[in-house]
Amino acid sequence: MKRRERATVTTVGLLAAAYNVAVNRVLPQASHVPANLAVAITLTTLGRKAAHASWSDLGLGRAQVRRGLDVGIRSSLVSAALVGAALVVPKTRPFFADERVLKPSSAAAAYEVGVRIPFATALPEEIVFRGVLLGVLSRSHSAATSIAWTSTLFGLWHLLPTLDMMRTNPAGDLLPKGPVGHTVALGGVTLATGAAGVVFAWMRNRSGSVLAPFMAHTTLNAAAYLGGRAFAAPGRVGASTSQDTLAVRHRSAPEWSWADAKVWAINEAAS
Repeated sequence: MKRRERATVTTVGLLAAAYNVAVNRVLPQASHVPANLAVAITLTTLGRKAAHASWSDLGLGRAQVRRGLDVGIRSSLVSAALVGAALVVPKTRPFFADERVLKPSSAAAAYEVGVRIPFATALPEEIVFRGVLLGVLSRSHSAATSIAWTSTLFGLWHLLPTLDMMRTNPAGDLLPKGPVGHTVALGGVTLATGAAGVVFAWMRNRSGSVLAPFMAHTTLNAAAYLGGRAFAAPGRVGASTSQDTLAVRHRSAPEWSWADAKVWAINEAAS
């Protein structure tokens, strides 16, 4: 790797890690949308200036928008289908019955789906991981190496939300107690979200634009949220009854994340 690119990737990675701690442990939830977007813009500017990268290098070029839309629409349909399949299966449906999904008002749910999921989660993450980091690494490394590095970092990005999930999500009840349970959850989520990062990076490289993974990422999270409200609540048509649904515990974690969906998928596969 060229010295300039190495320095850029290291700096962006360290700043992202520091911000990950801040957003999960310090910043109030109300600040997440503007703060996350501001960090994404800052790291994009840093990537462009420090590595002398173009907008196209970072997957943000206008020439790639049409292709990004094409790949994004098809990938979003697949994402929605995957969530739908999980909602149909009785063993996985209860894990959508999250209090943060079921309890908010209709107005709050609309904000969640229309604002927070796309602009506080999907867009900043795709810009940082599939835009800046993948774009800069790809200038001096093979696609496989660049995807491996950025996907590993994407997996590590979800460690703190996973710790919150273990305390507050029914999936945590399926894990062994103590250090073993933490190790299983953290290792499983890192692998699962890293694998998701590989898929998102493939979409980005396939289309040349971060628009494609942004659309798929948003659709996946939004479909999980809406699906939980529509089908997983006790008393709804097709919802599990109280006898076969794990008790929904209060959620204090800031957002519905990939970590939530991946942990219950890992545990169900292992059971």
